[in-house]
Amino acid sequence: MTEDQRRTEGYAWGTFTPGPNWLTVHGSAHRTAPLTADPEDAERPGYATIHGGEVVPWVLAKVRREGGPAFRVLEVVREHIPERKGA
Repeated sequence: MTEDQRRTEGYAWGTFTPGPNWLTVHGSAHRTAPLTADPEDAERPGYATIHGGEVVPWVLAKVRREGGPAFRVLEVVREHIPERKGA
């Protein structure tokens, strides 16, 4: 396990659920999802996620592992709306 995988707080890209303030990090198991110490080191996914026919923005956030499949959002750093291919 790497240092980024053991870190309890750090930065990651994912899809944001407002209200409860959860971030879902796609493509990683919750326990081993890498959380970087620097927001610029977090790797943004190179694909678009579609929900209800709309492109879902990727959110870079400072998060904390709290168990379960999502991360508690401490601070939203920025948002990126990927281009929808074939549209």
